[in-house]
Amino acid sequence: MVRHARRVQAALVSEELIRTSILWHEMWHAALEEASRLYFSQDDVQGMLDALTPLHAALERGPQTTSEASFQQAFGAELLEAHGRCQAYVATQSRTELSAAWDIYYHVFRRISKQIAKLAVLELTHVSPKLLEAHDLELAVPGTYQAAAPVVCIRSFARTMMVIPSKQRPRKLTIFGSDGSEHTFLLKGHEDLRQARSPRQASGPPSPGRGRGPSPSPSPGPGPGPLLNPPPPLPPRSPLLTPTLAPSAPPIPVPTTPRQDERAMQLFGLVNTLLSTDRATAKRDLAIQRYSIVPLSPNSGLISWVPRCDTLHALVKEYREQRRTLLNIEHRLMLQMAADYDLLPVLQKLEVFEYALENTGGQDLAKVLWLRSRNAEHWLLRRTNYTRSLAVMSMVGYILGLGDRHPSNLMLHRYSGKILHIDFGDCFEVALHRDKFPERVPFRLTRMLVNAMEVSGIEGNFRSTCESTMGVLRHNRHSVMAMLEAFVYDPLINWRLLVAPELEEARAPVAPHLGTAPWHRPLAPPPELEDSTAFLHPHPPFLTAHPKT
Repeated sequence: MVRHARRVQAALVSEELIRTSILWHEMWHAALEEASRLYFSQDDVQGMLDALTPLHAALERGPQTTSEASFQQAFGAELLEAHGRCQAYVATQSRTELSAAWDIYYHVFRRISKQIAKLAVLELTHVSPKLLEAHDLELAVPGTYQAAAPVVCIRSFARTMMVIPSKQRPRKLTIFGSDGSEHTFLLKGHEDLRQARSPRQASGPPSPGRGRGPSPSPSPGPGPGPLLNPPPPLPPRSPLLTPTLAPSAPPIPVPTTPRQDERAMQLFGLVNTLLSTDRATAKRDLAIQRYSIVPLSPNSGLISWVPRCDTLHALVKEYREQRRTLLNIEHRLMLQMAADYDLLPVLQKLEVFEYALENTGGQDLAKVLWLRSRNAEHWLLRRTNYTRSLAVMSMVGYILGLGDRHPSNLMLHRYSGKILHIDFGDCFEVALHRDKFPERVPFRLTRMLVNAMEVSGIEGNFRSTCESTMGVLRHNRHSVMAMLEAFVYDPLINWRLLVAPELEEARAPVAPHLGTAPWHRPLAPPPELEDSTAFLHPHPPFLTAHPKT
């Protein structure tokens, strides 16, 4: 009976968290955007109907919360009429019916967009009364269970959720534990409709060098009939205005999912175990800071809210605002020297870039570390932790092929000074093959990061930590590769490896020594490179040269 009660409670909490992670307003907003892309850009009528059919079925089943009831009251009649038009098209194959349906969908989309923009706080009374009524559960607070330790159970949920104003609109959720503590989580649940492809678009099972994902569809031909009186285009946010991907298109940017982050945390756990068992790395307390992740579904889950951490972007922004310095001062200087920067050849772009570097200090992060330290001893400890944590993650990120390391994905702990990485969607060198702004560097090491290491730069703690970490990874390469292979072949994760076969075949002869799969990293050194220092030499610009080069 106890186990049955726990299963019932777990099912209730999971179902209600998924419900609150994406409301009907957001679900319809995303579905209409995807349907418009399929219909107007690809002329895929069946794909459009498949994208909207599950949502119409949910409307027919009826609402379960006051939020869903208010949505049905506001848009139910119009959506029902549009659905009838779509069914009429299926029966008659008349594009006039689809045009009439999209007239309705367009006006609904605009009204939903205005309501979503006002979503700032969600009351559980309206979005999930069952979750609000759940008290004194026998379930452990996510991410807190430890063997041989007292279990902290869920006492209740906070009455409100704050909506983070980003593209995916995640929620900030607070859970109260049975020991009186508060646990904050980020609830992500914005379903990615582009991952749900029709069978005819599937590219088959994965193979080394070919990621899981849809193969590019052929250029859409004319539909069954002419499109009469097309409705006005959706707002610029809609993919209607995005050009159709060519057969040789780069990887499609797919939002990261909690399951992907969880897989990355599993790798970091293995790396931490390996570093703790090595005498040299354990002596310097080398490790990757992790956080708990609990997937609820393929595209939703709870991510532990990391306390006392700030993104590098927020730190630099605050530092410059206090000194009345423009946040994008480097970019302003570049445009001041060359207004047509994007049209310049590479050598002239480099000259403009160096001009911006010479006229700015790049000491923002170093100053932040100094100003936020209590004394010189505390500053030295934070600087050492910062350098070592950055070095460890640089090496592990290089092995993982981790990209998208912009300042908002790097966090700095306020007290320890350690670097924490978030958002692990761009793995296995996916960012390397982007059409626009590909990331060709093995890891992020800009001058601002180097300046924060102070006098020794990359030649002190950073280099020695890189060598020690890479040595440990190379020595345990079989364990690391076994885990990476499990990641690549995970049927629930696509890792954004949606690369066209034609593009992969064209890239294959370029670097045959790397193997066919993008994650085939040379963990073992070549015969002529036996020591860890020599193994780092294949990328000298990032370990020996000035960062601005």
